[in-house]
Amino acid sequence: MALAGSAPRVYDDFVPSHELVQKEDMYLIAVHLADFKKEQVKVKLKKNGKLITISGERQRLTDKRWSRFNKEFRLPGDCNTKAITAKLEGGTLYISLPRFPKANAKDHEQSLRPQEAHTTPSGDAKVGTRADHKQDDEQKITESEDKRKKEKEGSDELRDDEHGDEDATAVHAMRDGSRIELRKLKLKFRRLDFELYKTKQLVLALVVVIVAAVGLGFYLHYKLSPGERKNNGED
Repeated sequence: MALAGSAPRVYDDFVPSHELVQKEDMYLIAVHLADFKKEQVKVKLKKNGKLITISGERQRLTDKRWSRFNKEFRLPGDCNTKAITAKLEGGTLYISLPRFPKANAKDHEQSLRPQEAHTTPSGDAKVGTRADHKQDDEQKITESEDKRKKEKEGSDELRDDEHGDEDATAVHAMRDGSRIELRKLKLKFRRLDFELYKTKQLVLALVVVIVAAVGLGFYLHYKLSPGERKNNGED
């Protein structure tokens, strides 16, 4: 709670840039947060581990205003949310998102089922007929196709979030460009006003000189005595 009489905080929202790297065993998100400290940044999981949120705020030393941001990423289905790690190093926040091993990509959805034995009429245990092996092979192919689909969907989700952040960055860039153009236009008008002011001063000075010259002429003309004017006329 702010103390009585203290000025309210003034925030400047911004969208930090980031890179996304997809590896064989993990996803890596690098968010650029120059001048931020570890205690000024928060990383949270939301929606039962389907969404990761990065936020932070800090006070600038130059103008005492506050910079803050809030960024979200949708996690893919093959991400092991229990092993996520994050560290801030050199002005960059690195978030590691481990992936489930390809061979065990379905472990977080269902348990591994043991192979069943079939008993012949003679009572001997017989493991898997050809039909059973064929059924197992078809099941493995189906599981492999499902795994590839989920991996593709996870990559698409991360790309969609990345494009959304790029669009927000483009909007901010357009706004900054418009502000710069407006400042340039104002500067041109100021220069034009200054040039017009200089022209007015020059014309005014010229008028003053002409009026002074005319006044001096009249003064000299009427200052001469009648005799001086007569002598000047005889000469």
